[in-house]
Amino acid sequence: MSEPVSLERLHDDYRRQGIRLVLAGSSARIRLKLRRAGLHLHKGSLAYVRTSQQAREKALRLIA
Repeated sequence: MSEPVSLERLHDDYRRQGIRLVLAGSSARIRLKLRRAGLHLHKGSLAYVRTSQQAREKALRLIA
């Protein structure tokens, strides 16, 4: 199983459990590969950000 497919399954499991996922620092190329593998942004459950500081801020907003 490829990494993007594994990550998609992980995200699906997390989403069913109410766990949110924030990916930090992924390049545009990696985000494109993830989208092609079916891992799309889901408002409130999956977000992409550039830095760990942005990830922290996003995570805090998601749980508020």
